[in-house]
Amino acid sequence: MELITEYIVGEGMIHEAIHKFLTLPFITLMLTAALLVSCVEVTHLETGETTPQEEAAVQPPAWQNYFSPDSPYYNNTVGRVNVRTGPGIQFRKIGFIPPSEGGYIQGCNEDFEWCQISYNDNGDIGWVKMEYVGEGTR
Repeated sequence: MELITEYIVGEGMIHEAIHKFLTLPFITLMLTAALLVSCVEVTHLETGETTPQEEAAVQPPAWQNYFSPDSPYYNNTVGRVNVRTGPGIQFRKIGFIPPSEGGYIQGCNEDFEWCQISYNDNGDIGWVKMEYVGEGTR
């Protein structure tokens, strides 16, 4: 009877040792990962480098490299420029910009061929083909 008791106690001790062995590496791994992350963050801050996420947050949208949001753009043709609901002639006309009139660019499509512009005194916004609109050519 003593042998059985010792075997059961011994088996419990083995189970506890295995549990501690498997838990200890996991805790060590987590602490090491936390330490490495904190080192990377400190190095990042000390060098003054920016992450791609920070650069994206700081850089203006790509269209602002071509068109200024602070300058008015005017119809530089002798006729009216159609204003549409989207960037293309397939979109419905919602207004027009008379010659020498215009507004401020709000955004552009990927190829900068069409831009959204505030086009009247009400501040309505629509899409115009940029070949007919120019900066400061009133």
